[in-house]
Amino acid sequence: MRGWPLSPEGCVLYGKASTPRPLLVEWWRARPVRAALPFLLEALVTALIGVALAGGALAAFMYFGIDQRAATGLKFMPWIGLPEYTTAVICIAILGPILTLLPTLVLTRKYLKV
Repeated sequence: MRGWPLSPEGCVLYGKASTPRPLLVEWWRARPVRAALPFLLEALVTALIGVALAGGALAAFMYFGIDQRAATGLKFMPWIGLPEYTTAVICIAILGPILTLLPTLVLTRKYLKV
């Protein structure tokens, strides 16, 4: 099979037979990352905007919904505060770009033929 990194005869890449290498190494070398960089950069910018919007929406809900209304009216139960908000924003800031970049990287590798 032409283009498949490991064949029964050994590793055939660019028409030359060489010593067999792991499939992942040859797959990584056959598709340069720089071709996917514009797509990754777009996904990263989108993720950062999404993290900022999610953090802002959470802050607005905490201030207007909990601090201004619910916490003053219902004093018999504990409410979330700044430590919980900070933890949530940190989790969003870590998971947002990861959950955006991983599918972008996988799909650009799958569909982008270099």
